[in-house]
Amino acid sequence: MRKSILLLLLLSLPVLCFSDAGLIGEEGQTPSGSCSSTTDNIFDEGFEGAGYENTWSENGSGTINEDYSRPGAQSPTALCSQVLYVDTDSSNETYATLNEGTARSEVYVRFYYYPGTQAASTYPYILDAGDSNGVYNLGFRVQLYSGASPSVRARGATDSSTASVNAGAWNLIEIHFVRNDASWIKINGGSELSFTASDYDVQYYFLGHTGLAPTPTLTSYYDLFAINTVAIGGE
Repeated sequence: MRKSILLLLLLSLPVLCFSDAGLIGEEGQTPSGSCSSTTDNIFDEGFEGAGYENTWSENGSGTINEDYSRPGAQSPTALCSQVLYVDTDSSNETYATLNEGTARSEVYVRFYYYPGTQAASTYPYILDAGDSNGVYNLGFRVQLYSGASPSVRARGATDSSTASVNAGAWNLIEIHFVRNDASWIKINGGSELSFTASDYDVQYYFLGHTGLAPTPTLTSYYDLFAINTVAIGGE
């Protein structure tokens, strides 16, 4: 009789259900379906909400919109509704500048890039990184070869080979920078393309279009820009 009463009491208790849907598993990863940047890097910018998430300055006479609606599919799912939009239809250079605060001789950089409208035969830089003297002392640059079949390469003391990026889609770009030493760039999880970085630390990052000649028609979109001293990977 006592056993029957105990069993009835246990069955009448509320059932607590736990789900891991909202938990972050491996360090540095955003849960699938999330649209916020990771927060365990030295620096993270997801361009969500009104204005920038961090402090940036804007340069050039083209158009910069840090609250632009994301083009294309939400792939990866970590991408959110807002991204950084840069347009140089009528300007030689247009870019947002970040002072990360610390000059570093080794760093990993990760961002997602979506090539928009492009004029053929233009070779702008879509990311520059340099020391406290900014654009005058660059540790590395990422250069876009625009056109129907766009590609990118990293430049420093020596240059990497080029790798294709998908037009009209989001592309994962990763860089491992080591001052005046062997470094690499990787596109969409492909092979590490080696280059030798220049003999400068990096502290300032210039996200947008620099070094344009001649003036092109070019639009670019950026999301989930991150910096760390260890490998970051994709979302």
